[in-house]
Amino acid sequence: MALPLPLVMHRLDVPVSGLCVVAKTRRAALDLARQFEQREVQKVYHAVLVGRLPRLTSPVRTQRIEEPIGGLSASTDVDVLEVTPHVQWGWLTTVRMMPHTGRTHQLRLHAARALGCPILGDDLYWDAAAEVRR
Repeated sequence: MALPLPLVMHRLDVPVSGLCVVAKTRRAALDLARQFEQREVQKVYHAVLVGRLPRLTSPVRTQRIEEPIGGLSASTDVDVLEVTPHVQWGWLTTVRMMPHTGRTHQLRLHAARALGCPILGDDLYWDAAAEVRR
């Protein structure tokens, strides 16, 4: 049965991307809800970070961040894809981020606090990243 309006089932923070997963039918909404609840959905995000992260080489290409958020465990894998010089920011690092938990603002916080490199356009955690770099 069609829903009167598409129902947002999952979204990435609007200030940094606005990516949404929507359901157009009741059946799709129930199935998506079940998949998220049973952790069947593998989430992979690409982000541009302000700052330079070292490019990891084989055999270790993935860095795991294990830093609690709001007193709860939080885990994210990060792969550095590209490091590019930038006139204004010094360096920009393109990464692939794969969260294993689903804490609010997890990717933004892990980038800013654990890596010291905020996601480009993320004004909310910009100062947290600056503190890490000091």
